[in-house]
Amino acid sequence: MKILNLLISAIFLLVLSGSFTFALSAGGIPGEVEVYAGETVERVILIQNLLAGSTDLTLQGEFEQGSEIVSFSQGRTIEVRANSVVSVPVRIRIPNNVVVGAEYPVLVIFRTISGVEGEGNVQFSTNIGKEFRVIVVEKPTIEEKPSERGKAGAVFGWIIAIVIVILIVWLILRKKKK
Repeated sequence: MKILNLLISAIFLLVLSGSFTFALSAGGIPGEVEVYAGETVERVILIQNLLAGSTDLTLQGEFEQGSEIVSFSQGRTIEVRANSVVSVPVRIRIPNNVVVGAEYPVLVIFRTISGVEGEGNVQFSTNIGKEFRVIVVEKPTIEEKPSERGKAGAVFGWIIAIVIVILIVWLILRKKKK
């Protein structure tokens, strides 16, 4: 119990003194992503490294859930400089035979592989995660509208018909004059 109280007091003092503050976060993709069956889309996860003390980090991404439909577009290892934001593109690929309404939970964890803080047995590693849900939605049906090409064809047809009628009338009048 004494160790727990001592640990809580130490953390409290570190936070109050401002010597240990960090903000490493993942964002970018909304909580739900709607995708059509058979469609492949690219989305971006944003990694923000706002660690106090300007520490560059190397993170490695792993899919805890959803690896059957989501993959990294440019590799799993990400270099994040101190006080910066990095875009991590991911590809979502839904098979053709998926039922509309199917939901896939996705959880990606970024684990720190270098740039950890601390010395000896006490080291701080900052792992972060991003969770979202992929929902398969129905493709919108395209209404059949007369195209501009169809309208142009109809106008051209009327012009040809009028020319033919004028030619027939001209030939009949010419034949009657002879």
